[in-house]
Amino acid sequence: MAKKEFVLPTSPVDLKVIQDAIIEASNSMVRSDAEKDLRKDIAGELKEKLEVPPAFFNKLVKVYHKATYDQEVSDADAFQHAYEAILKDKDPSLLEE
Repeated sequence: MAKKEFVLPTSPVDLKVIQDAIIEASNSMVRSDAEKDLRKDIAGELKEKLEVPPAFFNKLVKVYHKATYDQEVSDADAFQHAYEAILKDKDPSLLEE
C-alpha cells in the first residue's frame, strides 16, 4: 500500500489551525518534560535522604499509579517458580545445604 503524500494546505485559515495545533502540542511536551523532571527530583531526594534506589521507587510509583499490584505479585511468583524449576541444579543459591 502506497504511503499517502501530505499536501500542505494553502488556505491561511488551515495553516493557522496547523500552527495552533503545533504550538499546543509543543506546550504539552513542555509540561510533560517538567513532570518527568519533578519525578526525577523526587526520586533523587529519596535516594539522598533514605537511600531508596530510584529504579525501585519508580517501580513502586508505576505499580501504585496503574493499580497493578496483584499482577506484579503474580508475575514475581511465576518468575520465582520458573527460575527455581529451570536452574535448581545450576544456581548455587538454590542448592540446599
